[in-house]
Amino acid sequence: GNVWMLTSYALTCVDAKTEQIIKELKFEGSGITSSSWPQSHLDVNRAGDQLYLMAASDSKNAIFKIGINDTSLPSQPLFETPSEIQTLYNMAISPEETIIICDALDYKQSGIVFELDQTGIIINQWIAGINPQYILFSNK
Repeated sequence: GNVWMLTSYALTCVDAKTEQIIKELKFEGSGITSSSWPQSHLDVNRAGDQLYLMAASDSKNAIFKIGINDTSLPSQPLFETPSEIQTLYNMAISPEETIIICDALDYKQSGIVFELDQTGIIINQWIAGINPQYILFSNK
């Protein structure tokens, strides 16, 4: 029932009813860099208890997993993105908690959508249109 926001300096949780900040996990000193390029992205798992953040870590692109009850950011990423992924454009968490990453490549040719397991191993990939960005999972 809360709203999570990603800013350039923190991951912030706001109470949806009172609109008050409940918690603010600041990036400063954490090793995580949220920036406009490559753009950071945030998603939540279906259970609503884990956040996944795509951001930079020590100048490398990485995926971080953060529990909604955590009081600090993780010191290490879940994994760094594989070298096959060139231009991170967006990400989403599947109902099975695999990580879906959209790769825009050079923004001129068809991009690639990668599915990775929780360790960062590519388990599927699909050619998509130019600049694949949004992922939608249907309820089955």
